[in-house]
Amino acid sequence: MEDCILLYRCWVIYDRRWMIVICPIIMCIAETGRDSATTDPSLFPFIITLGSLTLVINIIPTALIVFCIWTIHSAVRQLIPLTKNHPLRNTLVVLIESASIYTASVVIPLTVYALRSSAGYVVFDSIVKSSKLLSI
Repeated sequence: MEDCILLYRCWVIYDRRWMIVICPIIMCIAETGRDSATTDPSLFPFIITLGSLTLVINIIPTALIVFCIWTIHSAVRQLIPLTKNHPLRNTLVVLIESASIYTASVVIPLTVYALRSSAGYVVFDSIVKSSKLLSI
């Protein structure tokens, strides 16, 4: 669901142009079955694929949004000298930091799972519990 919201934001920022988000939308559709059991060894390739899709679906729209805001910020800055803490710059910082945290929250469990470490059970359990707390 979070991925769909990110895609919507990207779509709106790019003036509702479908071509900008069509590839991530296809990946989002492919990702719809991600709530399957993580302990079944036969699902290992499926879970790695879904985790990778989640990662890419996060990175592409976020990069597009950051690029759009950065381009506007650069154009405005050439016309009008801005202070160091301009709202667009602060927006970029927040987007990049939050995307980094989310990306790490996907990369860490995906790596642990790909390594088939027993720590994966702890990581996945903590992620499931934290996601349930965030959805309250």
